[in-house]
Amino acid sequence: MPIPPPHSNSTRDATDARIRLGEFLSAPDHCRRVQTWLALVDWSRRDHGVVLLSTGADGRLTAAASRRLRLVLDALEMDPAQHRRFQNTIGELLKGMQAVGLVAEAGIPGAQSFLAEASERLTARVLPAPWDHGDLAALLRQMFTDEDEIHRLAAWNQELICRVMAQMVPETPSDLWAGIRRDALDGFRLLSIRVQALGLSHSVRERCTDGPLDASPFMALGAASDHLAQAWRHGTPGAPEAWSAARIRCLAELEEIHRQVQDEGVSVEVVYAVAVIRLGLERMRLLAAVIDGQGPEQAFRLHALVTHLAEASRNDRSLRHLAGLSLGLLHQQIIERSAVTGDHYIAQDRAAYGRLWLAALGGGLLT
Repeated sequence: MPIPPPHSNSTRDATDARIRLGEFLSAPDHCRRVQTWLALVDWSRRDHGVVLLSTGADGRLTAAASRRLRLVLDALEMDPAQHRRFQNTIGELLKGMQAVGLVAEAGIPGAQSFLAEASERLTARVLPAPWDHGDLAALLRQMFTDEDEIHRLAAWNQELICRVMAQMVPETPSDLWAGIRRDALDGFRLLSIRVQALGLSHSVRERCTDGPLDASPFMALGAASDHLAQAWRHGTPGAPEAWSAARIRCLAELEEIHRQVQDEGVSVEVVYAVAVIRLGLERMRLLAAVIDGQGPEQAFRLHALVTHLAEASRNDRSLRHLAGLSLGLLHQQIIERSAVTGDHYIAQDRAAYGRLWLAALGGGLLT
């Protein structure tokens, strides 16, 4: 049997890249566009079904691991007309998507109990419902089904990030991206409302720096967020410096709350609120950097936001992530009860003494 020449695999992959790219560009409707996009993304990062994840000493993807993705980029860069069609098709894909839920809720803990949330996630895994082709969070979950795929995205080097973003995002604003931009602004405002509500809740406020309500940094954050979102919506100059200053004040307030919790005892309600506030502030920072950003660093800001949202959308369906979060809160609850009560327990008989040992053993394992 003749041995194929060394370049045969590369030639075959280059042909496959053009074929899969053509299928995406010629998709007749939104549903088919989503399917061919997922197929193109999956092909670009796998070889014989295995995610290409080899990294160099700098922690970035090697040339071999990104070879297929580079072939797709080469095909687009060599044909300006195809590049324009690709950007328009990406725009059409996003035009049919709703992103408010992804921006405002994905990966941020909700108010459901552990059992209710675990049951919902388990049911979705065992009896998966048809996923909504118009939900951007669902699309990200389909694009990144395991941790390796998210790690691969995070490991892109600067050159790869710039090339991908240059092919996907038009240099001038496009009407096809208007819906995603609107959803991002709405998500930003919803995050602000939730962060403000938690920051002004009684359990958090009583541990904040003394002062009138109007002096709270969470009040300032809400006002600055609304002003900034309205400025973005109307294309007028906003006040990002005022928003950044309010965000920094909120983070300083969280540090003060953390200090008090360590000194005076743990409150699970406060620990939960602080965790959600931190997540909300970080996502708002990433959103503001992209929406308000310009220049050569914009590609890196967009990559950081997409990576963050991809991981968040996957965590929404992860039982392991839910268990880790819930066990962390249970750990805090046990410490809180021990710190507050500090009682000495007295057993009346051997059975009660045995139960004390079992309870102590369970608490020790969890903490």
